[in-house]
Amino acid sequence: MKSKWVISTLKLLFSIGFYLMVVVTVCFLVGSVVNMMEKDKPAPVNITGGLTYEVLAFDKAKQSSQIAYSPDSSFQYQPSPGKYQLEATRGTALGHYTVFYKFIQLLFATMIFWIFRRVFKEIKPDNPFKLNLVKYLKILAALFITSDLIRIPHYIIFNRFVHRSLPAPRFELLIEIGNGIIIGLIVWVVAIIYQRGVALQTENDLTV
Repeated sequence: MKSKWVISTLKLLFSIGFYLMVVVTVCFLVGSVVNMMEKDKPAPVNITGGLTYEVLAFDKAKQSSQIAYSPDSSFQYQPSPGKYQLEATRGTALGHYTVFYKFIQLLFATMIFWIFRRVFKEIKPDNPFKLNLVKYLKILAALFITSDLIRIPHYIIFNRFVHRSLPAPRFELLIEIGNGIIIGLIVWVVAIIYQRGVALQTENDLTV
């Protein structure tokens, strides 16, 4: 009885999370389109972090406490403890790329919540081994790994935008890679073990 309550609670939480992510993604897309059409107006506060990045500087350029701009005005930057805060300007190539990348991130998050929702809908404590669950777990693993791997081209593309606009100080994007890959590999192993459980249950049913 307790396991059914836990599964039902998780299913409800991931269902709520999925619908919230859908709303956030749609609002972000609509807001981005409106901002592109009204790029001369101040940008509103954005629940997804706006166009802001954290970067490191790998040279000895003197830091200024004032906000500075790149020569082509594609971004502004200001030092914070141990790093810089860099904000892309709307309507520029870097601004458009930032909106695109954040939209892709939101899509991955929405799909991950949807798969979790499907997993907990399929789980039945009295009949836990189902082939559909193996499929969903493998998709979930692929989503975690892919969402982490796309950070590599993102790191390269972002740095090229910044270096082309401002060669010095040499900024490099502060980014974490590896957590999604590790989680994805763990989920993949669970899927393989679960697949073996499905096979054993099928063999047992045929024997009986």
